Amino acid sequence: MAAICGKSGKVMVSSDTVAYVGEWTLSIPGIELSEYTGLGATEKAFLACGLPGPATGTINFNALDNLDTATAALRTALLAGTAVTLNLYESGTKYWTGEDAYLTDFSQNVGVDGPVSGSYSFQYLTIPEYT
Repeated sequence: MAAICGKSGKVMVSSDTVAYVGEWTLSIPGIELSEYTGLGATEKAFLACGLPGPATGTINFNALDNLDTATAALRTALLAGTAVTLNLYESGTKYWTGEDAYLTDFSQNVGVDGPVSGSYSFQYLTIPEYT
């Protein structure tokens, strides 16, 4: 079976691509497992009877600050406290999408010997869809 190569991956804010993203990370919580190991057991036992994780997800990525349309939209959303639509491409055709991504943390790095870059952290209010 062939693996997917991430070189075609990208992050889009609505229909605008965030320039110079090196990698992105999406984390979606799964179901909580409960341990039910009994006395005399020779190995641990688990049961998927816990509550599912919250219907949410977190996204993190770093990008060079290119002053493009997407970066401007991210700054506006941060300052206004509004959600954006994020499309997280893992290849040219397969991606995660969600309309309710809130920018929860932003940090900017500026140095004399390198480009200006930013670190972005988002939280979805619902689990994004996979297309």
